[in-house]
Amino acid sequence: MPPMEPAESRQNLVFVRLENVPATLIFDAGELTLARGDRVVVATEAGQCVARVVGFPPPERAADLAEIKPVLRILTDEDRERIERIHSRERDAFAFCQERIAARGLPMKLVRVEQFFDETKITFYFSAEGRVDFRELLRDLVDRYRTRIELRQIGSRQESAILGGIGSCGRELCCATFLTSFQRISVKMAKYQNMTLNPTKISGLCGKLKCCLAYEKDSYANLIEYLPKPGK
Repeated sequence: MPPMEPAESRQNLVFVRLENVPATLIFDAGELTLARGDRVVVATEAGQCVARVVGFPPPERAADLAEIKPVLRILTDEDRERIERIHSRERDAFAFCQERIAARGLPMKLVRVEQFFDETKITFYFSAEGRVDFRELLRDLVDRYRTRIELRQIGSRQESAILGGIGSCGRELCCATFLTSFQRISVKMAKYQNMTLNPTKISGLCGKLKCCLAYEKDSYANLIEYLPKPGK
């Protein structure tokens, strides 16, 4: 009898990108046959979400993960009808929340409204310079929608990742297309590359240092350490 394959090698792993939140995650497609670009329903800790298949990781990636959530199904016609209903409610919630923010004079900027796929909760993402007392706004939203409401403050990097845009390189923002986390970026990374330390040149749309400064950091640091100094 041939030896049994380890469990992780038998998993049908896929990279999916959640549609409302810019995050690329690994899921187990089980017996489903999926192609890049397929829209699927996945199970997350927060509940069911709609996602799009963006790639296929090697089986050994499963060894680094404590738990891999399943892909439940390929999007059905009934799912698409639900998505249209959800998007309509999200637009209504966005407009109502903006009106209440203005009416209450709150120092906050509404970025996005997301309703769970199972329609049990609505999350309002906003940015602000500091802490905001939104208790009265929360009451307005609960009275209007009669469901679980979460107001979540996000930073400028997360805001850019959600809204998207075109960077100075002419490509879509990295944070909105493939980055799954934000690492610490320092001016030292720009110095390694002998870049002009002009804030407008080394900052992204979010106003923070560009994430791409870290992409070749190790290569530049290695060259600076081991190659002869300029002029030698």
